[in-house]
Amino acid sequence: MKRIAFFVLGAILLGSCNDDMGDSVKNFVTEETVYPGKFDKADAKTGYENVEIDLLNAGRIPSSEIHLRAKKTVVEYGDTELVIDSVCSWVKITDLTQRTTHEFIISSMDEHGNKSVPVKVFRAPFTAADKELLSIPVPVIERVGGSDATVEWRQDITSVSLKYLGKLIYSYTGQDGTAERNTLDTSEQPSFTVGNIPAAGVTVNMQYRVIPKVSNVQIIDTIWLERPLVIPAL
Repeated sequence: MKRIAFFVLGAILLGSCNDDMGDSVKNFVTEETVYPGKFDKADAKTGYENVEIDLLNAGRIPSSEIHLRAKKTVVEYGDTELVIDSVCSWVKITDLTQRTTHEFIISSMDEHGNKSVPVKVFRAPFTAADKELLSIPVPVIERVGGSDATVEWRQDITSVSLKYLGKLIYSYTGQDGTAERNTLDTSEQPSFTVGNIPAAGVTVNMQYRVIPKVSNVQIIDTIWLERPLVIPAL
């Protein structure tokens, strides 16, 4: 009878010890981290002082239609980390004023701050410095009598460096101090007449609506390119 009592007591103590050991083990076991789903891709497009990056094969869709276990979008480049409070199908990175190729690293992030496996892409923006390097073909200037002259392009303005969109604005001050301004919706080879030219000549302020090209590929933005045109003295 005494042996049975000792056996029961030992079983109780052993069970109690195992429970304590289990509790101790639980203190050292961490829960499994489930990372948010990553974006499909990183396809970058060059803009004027910006870059746009597409992230999903489904295209540019609202955040409400994106089914990733995540809450935010994180874009990292250089020393910058940009956190967007939604899951995006595409992002636009602005204020890129330097002629630098950036590595963009994009992740989704869940409510616990866990990031997905990132997608990456390299891209440089088109900048004001690049804009200054764009050239416009020189037009032919011909006097047509008195103080008038015609301005005519005999070759296309569109080239390997830009696409001309057929809109041109010119302005100048005539010899009597009158400000002249006109807007042309023109072909690839526009022409117009400048009248009332001062005897000393005049500088015509020209603005061309164009899309720049990088490696013969158009960027995503339209810009106005300003290039003066000097009509010499009579």
